[in-house]
Amino acid sequence: EAIDLIVWPESTFTANEPWMETDIARGLPEEVKREQVDEQQLLNVSRQMQSALGYKAQLVIGAVRDGVEANESGGSLRVVGEEEIRESGEDIGSAERSTTLKKPFLLVGNDVFVYRTEKVVRNNAALFIGPDGQLLDRYGKMHLVMFGEYIPLGPALGWLRDLVGLAGMDAGTEVKSFAVGDVNVAPSICFESMMPRVIGWQVRTLSQQGKSPAVLINITNDSWFRGSSMLDHHLACSMLCAVENRRPLLVAANTGLTASIDGCGRLLDCSQRLQAETILAEPKADARWGLVQWLGYPLSWLCAGITLLAMLAGVRRGNAT
Repeated sequence: EAIDLIVWPESTFTANEPWMETDIARGLPEEVKREQVDEQQLLNVSRQMQSALGYKAQLVIGAVRDGVEANESGGSLRVVGEEEIRESGEDIGSAERSTTLKKPFLLVGNDVFVYRTEKVVRNNAALFIGPDGQLLDRYGKMHLVMFGEYIPLGPALGWLRDLVGLAGMDAGTEVKSFAVGDVNVAPSICFESMMPRVIGWQVRTLSQQGKSPAVLINITNDSWFRGSSMLDHHLACSMLCAVENRRPLLVAANTGLTASIDGCGRLLDCSQRLQAETILAEPKADARWGLVQWLGYPLSWLCAGITLLAMLAGVRRGNAT
């Protein structure tokens, strides 16, 4: 049976080759001018980065297709190599094979640099790539990690940004869902799955736009934690996220824990930590109503209210004595 979607974790696809776009009709951004790069050089590099991503995507998609075909025929897996493609002149997504190669789509974590006259916009992004290896859409991470993806307080801590050489990421501005056949999937990146209000708001927004996701997907790079209990904590939060939004959630995690979670928060499959593994997931749509979908996420306000009442009660007892 054909694979509908391949998901790779955050960071593993970039390999120092970000997706680049240019919008410099009104001139180069100051940052590029300081590097003494002219317009033609920037355009050439941008085209090279786009070609590199398309080529890598075709390799991954082609390898998975060959694996599926090999399993169906009882043969062995054939991984298409760069020299083979060049010698044959074949494009993996060519029209000659289009009737049988309408799948799979590819969802990967990748850096995105958009060069605009005003500034260079940098996103930690999830790229949605078609079966022909071409970029269809992208989602920019909306909830960034402090001191990891940006330095807070602007000029006050500018010296720290300069000290560590962190250019910093820009938060994405648009929630997205991607259509895989007739199924919408909504991506999130890294610790966004630990932020209930973020994912809940995204799901509600997409539903209002008529793009309600049937499946949530989190791509993450958890290699920072070297197999520690932080991986378990992140997975537990993803399981709660699935329950809160009544939707299955798939996790693709660099170094683990890659997982398939149903709309009840049950862990259906999970990889080992610090192991090179893949899982084959078949998420089932879960259309049940949920309190979080209706009210948002009032638990934090409820906890704050209870805490305030407890403090006031303590003050009153103190005054009474």
